[in-house]
Amino acid sequence: MGQRDAVLAQRANLRGQMMDAVALAATLGAPIKAAVDFESAMADVAKVADFPECVPHLR
Repeated sequence: MGQRDAVLAQRANLRGQMMDAVALAATLGAPIKAAVDFESAMADVAKVADFPECVPHLR
């Protein structure tokens, strides 16, 4: 039974590490996705908006 308990403990440890990795990926991925979506939306606005020459940084 000792070996079985060791294997179960190792499996639980690996499961915890996987969950940590998934949580980290979600934490880093969510803001990046939001930024990409925002940039895409602003590119769409720039396509249809006619900004005056006095604000060249918006062109």
